[in-house]
Amino acid sequence: MRAWVLALLVTASVAVQSSLVDKLAVWGVKPDLPLLLTLSIGLLYGWRSGAVVGLAAGLLQDLLLGRYLGLNALALGLTGALVGLAEPRIWKENLLVVLLGSFAGTVFAHLAEFLTLLVFGRPVEFLVTWRTAILPGAVYNSLLGPILYWQIYRSVARWQYQTGKNVR
Repeated sequence: MRAWVLALLVTASVAVQSSLVDKLAVWGVKPDLPLLLTLSIGLLYGWRSGAVVGLAAGLLQDLLLGRYLGLNALALGLTGALVGLAEPRIWKENLLVVLLGSFAGTVFAHLAEFLTLLVFGRPVEFLVTWRTAILPGAVYNSLLGPILYWQIYRSVARWQYQTGKNVR
């Protein structure tokens, strides 16, 4: 995928996350659009693309919204790279792969944030965080993840068909 398209997607996901995502909250749980974008790109294009998109989206989130500069960048970058490692071994059209990838990626990203906060001396109650943020967020993201994933997948497939080019 072209770098300018990825930059536009990252910017749009962070903008929507910071402005409109409150309207998508269900029982206080909000989807994490930059994380879902990172997971989708990692699953479709591999660990390098997943890490770059994750770092960019996380850093933009940190600059605009975050209290801890680099926390989201680290968590999303690692998550994008980890999920992207599975890219050569998965069947990209399998819905179960996308559901499980979204769930596991969300859990991993939140655990990375949690552990980073602990390492830097910020006490966080794990069981409360697990019950109120990590698990509900993972379920919500695993339900919305396939929608974003399929939109990106179909757009890329359509572009490849029309131009005859591989977007790697």
